[in-house]
Amino acid sequence: MLETPLHDGLSPEHKYVTIISPSAPKGLCIFLAVAAALPDVKFLAVATKWTDQLVQATLMNVDNVTVVPADPNVDNIFKQTRVLLAPSIWAEAFGLVAMEALQRGIPCISSAHGGLPEANRVSEMRVETPLTFCMRRKEFHNEGYAECEPNMLDRLKQCTSRDFTKAQQLENGYATFLTVADEHEAAGYVERLTRLLGDRKYYRRVALKARSEAAFFLQDREGKLQEFLESVDFDAPHPDAGRPLLPPGSAWTRGVLPGTRP
Repeated sequence: MLETPLHDGLSPEHKYVTIISPSAPKGLCIFLAVAAALPDVKFLAVATKWTDQLVQATLMNVDNVTVVPADPNVDNIFKQTRVLLAPSIWAEAFGLVAMEALQRGIPCISSAHGGLPEANRVSEMRVETPLTFCMRRKEFHNEGYAECEPNMLDRLKQCTSRDFTKAQQLENGYATFLTVADEHEAAGYVERLTRLLGDRKYYRRVALKARSEAAFFLQDREGKLQEFLESVDFDAPHPDAGRPLLPPGSAWTRGVLPGTRP
């Protein structure tokens, strides 16, 4: 079924660890920490509409990061990629780039946020993280999803309020776009990446598993969209009904890059 090309990620031209759409919600803070922890590794940052000029300028000043524009032919990106990073910390609906990498036999190290556990079929390549990003307020939170505190409803109302102005979003955005995860928060990515890059036999095993898992996932769902839609009870309550949309606790504002303001 697979019509996508199989890449040999260990070939010399596949020299980069790649992130697509680096930005605060897509895990820029984690990417910066991983790049700092592995100065001898070459990273590729593919700038899309998610990646504003401030982020691009920041990444261009990181010695081991190369910034390139998005390419309509994603294989032009993947043919340079040894490992894909997808460290999103917002509620990804699926995480298409993870599945695209797996289809080509390229390992993907991702977070476990949103739909990424479904898209990244290799469970050992998924990293649990307490970090979350509020798209509305442009804020980080680092306590994960916890039981609702007494003030949670007030916090949710504040998050969705029209009184939360564009100026406040920009103020928060300036800090969060330049925030760097700490060593502990980036450790899961650094450990997995170090092993993939340093152990060719292990890389081969993960790459083959990625390709086979992607093939099974797609074959199992081919031609079944109508059947699935007909089986959905659209009147049933969502399983997460009542679950807090945002974790309690203060916004995460530590660890900004030197020379920037929080």
